[in-house]
Amino acid sequence: MSIGPRAALAAVLLLTAAAAEAQERKSARIVANLGVIGVGSGSDSALTGSLEWRGSQPLFWQIAPLAGALATSDGAAYGYVGAYIDVPIKEKWYFTPSIAVGVYGEGSGKDLGHRVEFKPQAEISYRLTASQHVGLSFYHLSNAGLADRNPGTNGLAATYSVSLSALSGLLP
Repeated sequence: MSIGPRAALAAVLLLTAAAAEAQERKSARIVANLGVIGVGSGSDSALTGSLEWRGSQPLFWQIAPLAGALATSDGAAYGYVGAYIDVPIKEKWYFTPSIAVGVYGEGSGKDLGHRVEFKPQAEISYRLTASQHVGLSFYHLSNAGLADRNPGTNGLAATYSVSLSALSGLLP
């Protein structure tokens, strides 16, 4: 068996596991992130915080919607929409890739060359309970060549997610 069929088999198994996990989703989630943007660029770094909604109903196959907002300590802001998929990788461990597009305002932060920016992200998380996950995410903001100037920037954040059904149980 060559590497091609092995890779295809591994992809099918991962996607089947993702489909099973998606069937278990009972509620949308809120994800809070705290981290640093400008990772690897020295003086251009800033603290970040973001809130993200991740839907539970797939848009296509097991790919579900997301929407969020990110703000930095130097006044930059980014609002976005996109899609994600949860892929279980080991008991209680998940890999969540996502892609988003949104509008960026630099404030006193880094000029990314355009107002429209794309945000590919990779997240690894651990399920604490049925409704809570903690993790680490890495993302890149870039205008993907929409402008002549495309410096891009990277971010690293700690994540905490909780299901909306768990949150609603806490409200009076």
